[in-house]
Amino acid sequence: MNSYPRTGRLLKVGILYTLDHIPPVSYNPGDDIVRDGQRFLLQQILPAHELRWQVLPRSKPAHWFDRRGRLWSWVKRRHPKAVWPLWSLVSACNANRLCECDILLNASGPLLYFGNRYHSRYEPWSLLLVRALRQAPRVRFLNLGLGTCFPVRGVLAGVGRLLTPLHRAFCRQMHAVSSVVVCRERTAYQLFEGMHLSAYLLPCPSLFAADYWKVSPARGRPDYIAVNFHPAGTRTSGGRTGYDPVWAQALQEILNTLGRRYRLKLVFHESLEMSLATRCLDIGRWEVVVPSSLREFLAIYGSSLVAFTARVHGTYAAASLGVPSLTIGSDSRLTMIDLLGLPHLFWRDASPARIVRIVDQLVAEAEGWRRRLQELKERTLYQYVTVLRRVLDIQCWRESALHG
Repeated sequence: MNSYPRTGRLLKVGILYTLDHIPPVSYNPGDDIVRDGQRFLLQQILPAHELRWQVLPRSKPAHWFDRRGRLWSWVKRRHPKAVWPLWSLVSACNANRLCECDILLNASGPLLYFGNRYHSRYEPWSLLLVRALRQAPRVRFLNLGLGTCFPVRGVLAGVGRLLTPLHRAFCRQMHAVSSVVVCRERTAYQLFEGMHLSAYLLPCPSLFAADYWKVSPARGRPDYIAVNFHPAGTRTSGGRTGYDPVWAQALQEILNTLGRRYRLKLVFHESLEMSLATRCLDIGRWEVVVPSSLREFLAIYGSSLVAFTARVHGTYAAASLGVPSLTIGSDSRLTMIDLLGLPHLFWRDASPARIVRIVDQLVAEAEGWRRRLQELKERTLYQYVTVLRRVLDIQCWRESALHG
């Protein structure tokens, strides 16, 4: 067996991606900035190689050929008993798509949810992934930015109580086929640590999406605050169309107070989110924007003075360009923000007065935060490069990987 090639050659990089976020089905910039942050990291590690990217929808392997899911919907409606056997068959047939890759990345959201969703019986893609990677040990599965989606209250009560036997089995399966596991929040890291499985703890790779797109911080002092919110608290707590009247009233008070002190730009990550906010709140007096591209998404956050968001990747988009944020959340993804050193609140504990006070403090300390976030970003890049070089340069690849 030879060592990993250092000279230029074509490398196929598969990116596991959430099906429902692939246009034209819908669009979610959160998954995109994770994907492109990882792309930037690989480019830093393998500058002499041509990287060919291939998106592999994660949620339902059948959608690799049924992009809009119409055929699959018809099968579920007319022949429900055939779903599981057909899904298993399609998974087996598509295993070659994974085996053909030289490197595999995960850019599809948290891998560990509360409950049993991520056992192979419920998510056949995990069976496909594990089986394919066992058959093709030359493929380097870089499990970067691995996270959780557990209730905040449950996390505070103790991580160990959230783990079912199915969770533990899934963690061991994923760890066994991963070349490296990098957790993006302490909750996930503690899960692996508790099972004596090796992992690293680093900020999410989405911190480098702006570098991939070559988006630079705004020159001069920005004059607006970027605000992202959801009338149900968060997208997770209320679903895409949820609504909490008490929280909506609190939001209106927050917007009115901040709007008297600063220029606001309301940033919605999707049009449905904007429509829901328009129905529940009076937002006509402020500028409203739904970014149509990832570059625009990054530029809007990066050109703000500070941000107030209900999306962790809105916070990371801003932080990637030196902009501090206050983040509202409802699940353990919120602990991603701890690695940035920024403030965050569980949405049910977030009173209008407390939110306004924290935003005022961030505005007063914005310049200091820009320096700290830039230093954190440089330090994190060095740590990722060190870890990935160890995986991609020192570990050996089979002869078939080098000459196939």
